[in-house]
Order: sequence, then C-alpha cells, then structure tokens
Amino acid sequence: MKHLKKVVALLLMLVFVGSGVLTNVGTISHVEAAPKISAKKKTLKQGKKLTLKISGAKGAIKWSVNNDNVKLNKATGKKVKVTAVKAGKSKVTAKVKGKKLTCTIKVNGLNIVNKKLNVGQSFKLKATGLGKKIKWSVSNKNVAIKVSKKVNVTVTAKTEGTSVITAKVGKKKYNCVVDVKAVTVPTPTPTPTPMPEPEPEPITPSQALDKVDFLVEVESGREPVVLQLSDPQIIDPTQDRRPTPLSAGEKAYWAPENIDKRLYDSLTETIEATNPDLILLTGDLIYGEFDDNGSVLLGLIEKMESFGIPWAPIFGNHDNESAMGVDWQCEQFEQAEHCLFKQRTLTGNGNYTVGIKQDGVLKRVFFMMDSNGCGAMHANSLANGHSTTSVGFGQDQMDWSINLAKEIKEISPDTKISFAFHIQVYAFKDAYAKYGFTNSGTKENPINIDKLENKAEGDF
Repeated sequence: MKHLKKVVALLLMLVFVGSGVLTNVGTISHVEAAPKISAKKKTLKQGKKLTLKISGAKGAIKWSVNNDNVKLNKATGKKVKVTAVKAGKSKVTAKVKGKKLTCTIKVNGLNIVNKKLNVGQSFKLKATGLGKKIKWSVSNKNVAIKVSKKVNVTVTAKTEGTSVITAKVGKKKYNCVVDVKAVTVPTPTPTPTPMPEPEPEPITPSQALDKVDFLVEVESGREPVVLQLSDPQIIDPTQDRRPTPLSAGEKAYWAPENIDKRLYDSLTETIEATNPDLILLTGDLIYGEFDDNGSVLLGLIEKMESFGIPWAPIFGNHDNESAMGVDWQCEQFEQAEHCLFKQRTLTGNGNYTVGIKQDGVLKRVFFMMDSNGCGAMHANSLANGHSTTSVGFGQDQMDWSINLAKEIKEISPDTKISFAFHIQVYAFKDAYAKYGFTNSGTKENPINIDKLENKAEGDF
C-alpha cells in the first residue's frame, strides 16, 4: 500500500511538469555577444601588414585611421588590411552602429619615407624601434647624410636629382626617397626709371572759342559791329483767322505786295548803312496767327539770307502762334546758310551762343535766350514738351547760361558776356532809372549803360 502511494505521487509530479505549471518559474532568452576587434594594440615594422577583424557585429562597418603612419587597404565589411608606412602611432577605428572599436598601432621604422627638397635645404631622418645596429647609405651623391647617435641622420640636398636613403638592420632595409629640385632664381625685373608726369597744357584764352556754338570772325584793328533788330511783326492778312478780322484798310496796308515798302526797304537801308558783322533778330519776327502756312517766315528768311551776313534770331511772344509749329520754324532757321541758330531741349526754343572772334581770342559771347511767354502758342508748338506759354526763363535755362558763362570767364577773363532775349526783365527798368534814361533810346541818345563812365561793376 505504501509502495502504491509513492507510485501515484510520482505520476502526479510528472503530470504537473508536463502540463506547464512550472513555466512561471523563469524564461530563458538568447543574449547576443558585443562586437569585438581582433586586436586593441599592435606593433609593426615599416612595410609590414596586419589584418584587423570585427566579430559579433551586424550591419555596416566604417573603417578609418587618424594619420598617414599606416594605410588602410581593402576595407571589406568586417575586415581591413593595414600597412605600416612610417614610424609613429596610429589609431585604426571601426565604427559599428555608433560604437567605436579602436586598435592602436605603433610603427617602427623611419619617420619619413618621401621628401621633396630644394638645393641647399636639409631635414632630419630618424629611425624608431630598429635598435642601434643600423647601417646608413645613400644611392646618389646629390644628397649628403650625417649620422647622429646611430639612429638619426641629417640629410642635405646638394644637387638636383633623386636619392634613396637606406637604413639597413640585418637583412631588412628601410628606405626614404628624397627628390631634390634646383632653385630657380628669377631674373630681377629692372626697375623702370620713373618718367616725370607731363605738365598739363596751360589754359589759354583761345580755348574759350570751343565753348560757343557759333563764331563770327572779325578782322584785327577795328571794333566789331553788331546790329540788333526787333519786332518786325510781319503779317499776311490773307491768313487772318482771328475772331475779329482786320478791316479792309488794314488788310490793304499790310498786303504781301506792300512788304517792301512797309518793312524790307527800311531793313535793307539800315543793314547797308551799318555794314554789321552780325545781325541779331530779337523776337516777334512774325505774327504767327497770320502765318499758318509758314510763307511769312520763309519770306523773312529769304530776305535775311540775301545780305550774306551772319544773322541770329530768337523767338518773341507771337512767333510760335503759327500752326506750322515751333519745331518746323527752328528747322527752317537751322537750314538757312547764313543763319546761326540751334534748338536745344531746354525750356523754350533756341537757347544757343554766338561768339565774336578777333585776333585769335573770344572777344564777346551772345547768349541767345528764349524768354517764352507766347500766350496764344499753337498746340503744334506745345507738342515738343519744352515749349511753354509762361513768361520768363526756366531754371534749366538759367543753370545752363550761368554755368557756361562762368566756364568761359575762367578760361578767358577778358571775354565780355551779353544776353539777347525778347521780353525785358525788371532789372532793366531799374537800371534805366538809375542812370537817368527815362525814355527810349534814340540815334542821338542811345541807351548804352556799358559805355557810361559811372557804370557800376556788374551793370551792363
């Protein structure tokens, strides 16, 4: 009976074990080994090779070395071949999943295996870890060696060429290749003799001649004669377009067939009597509203050209009323042979200069200025963008004339400056009163402030 109880107990134990009741006692798991490098320290002689391996690692491995004392060859996965190049210490590292495994390699041999020198230069070559039974030699006499303490040599380059310095220990040879180049001494570039700076050409009064648009040359030994004519105000009654036309009598008086009697005969007489070197026509040459076809202006130009004398016109406050437009009028002036005229794009039209040249210098300059103020200016004249109905000079006209006058006076202080324009400025009225001119000038009593003995500086 006791024996039976033991058998039953034994069977129950086997049942419990087989049913897994004891599985909560503990779980057995597989532990993966950490990666290892085959060597952590190694000593190699120059030229020898070593294979390093990584065990227990999965995934990519990146090999590196911290200097050129050793060289890595054929780094393939878990293995790398290492060649000892020259004396010194190096660290070869394998990087595995962020972890670094390192082998420190000490190389015994020469500290330099290749060297480039210029003739006359030197360096020290040292043998490390080779003992003191070293036999030194050199393959070429282009370098010289001097042994110190058996393990060091001083190498000096003598001539151009390549030599191999050998340290022999027993049957083993350790080599350093020395490449010597000749020093090329550059041919000194001769220092050029400094040339003196050329003296600037002196400024002479004759250079002022280049500053003006037109020149009228007058022979030596006499006073230049300049004739000013103003306000002929020629009309053609047949072109009258005003709301209140001329009367029959006025039309007959100013008829084109009477132009010689009314104007040109007196004009011719005056010009022939004065025989001027230059004629200035200072505005209101025509009444533009009586010259929409341009025939009146062309007739005046033809008459002025007949004298063969240089003439310089400017516009008044009636000329640009013509439907032909101011650009057309300027073009007719510029095409006439003896007419001196230039249309600038300053405010107005016809801002230019005429100079009197005598004895090779600039005696006087006339600034031919447009004083504007044509209140009934035709739209064809306004179209150019710089014509204006306002009275007076634009700022650009003043800047141009003042700056140019200063330049001329700096070059030729004795050159006189005159301004010709149609609408008088208030300064004239004040000047007339200052010098006692209360009426218009006459032939017997001309208005010429410039010739008065009591003329103040700056008045003209």
